[in-house]
Amino acid sequence: MRYNGIMNNQILIGLIRNAHDGLTRTVSAVPDDKMTWKPLDNGRTVLDLLGDAAQTAGMTAEMA
Repeated sequence: MRYNGIMNNQILIGLIRNAHDGLTRTVSAVPDDKMTWKPLDNGRTVLDLLGDAAQTAGMTAEMA
């Protein structure tokens, strides 16, 4: 399937690259001693979110 002449997998690759770049910038700005900090008892740490992002990327790659 095409969208404005661009294949869907190319759109997906661009979205993943943009998300990766944003996540990399954000995580790089977090001090090492705050990587396991969470805002509330039910909150998620930066490392939790990175784990989810890695897992999602793996599942997306399997679907492509």
